[in-house]
Amino acid sequence: MNLLAFLSTSLLLLPLHTLASQSAQVPIPGATQAENTYVSRIHPSAAVWKKCIDVRGGELELRTPIQVYDCNGTPAQAWVYDGRTLHGTLLRVSGTPYCLDAGDPPFTNGKKVHLWECIHGIPAQIWRYDYTGRWYLGDSGYCLDLTDGKLDNGNQLQIWECNDGPNQKWIIDL
Repeated sequence: MNLLAFLSTSLLLLPLHTLASQSAQVPIPGATQAENTYVSRIHPSAAVWKKCIDVRGGELELRTPIQVYDCNGTPAQAWVYDGRTLHGTLLRVSGTPYCLDAGDPPFTNGKKVHLWECIHGIPAQIWRYDYTGRWYLGDSGYCLDLTDGKLDNGNQLQIWECNDGPNQKWIIDL
């Protein structure tokens, strides 16, 4: 099964239950294992194959910004869609315990995304991809967004209320 089929059918049909309290959450054991995962690159739809979602400077540290950057084949642009959550998927940097994270709630327009240790079940790390090309932040009503629609290297990604704009359209490179 290819990634798009997996994400479109398996993940989007899952029920959206109330998430567990953060006090009961623990880091995902074995987050670097490849079990039930797919590795690929993610591109803004306006620059398919030219620009990629990238970990700024390749720095694998807490709060490292996630940006758009020229595709260069580095590990900083290799993402794993980890299907081990009940409410969506974690977007994890391949071979690391770090995930795409939208920060602590409340979620608001313009909130920048960054790296954080993968933690099972927290709302800031639950992502769902659908046939329209959007990455939804769980059931929050927010989507991964290309800040101001700019494709300039270093433009940090954010969340924004989901809409039909091109800023929220992403292509998965299998």
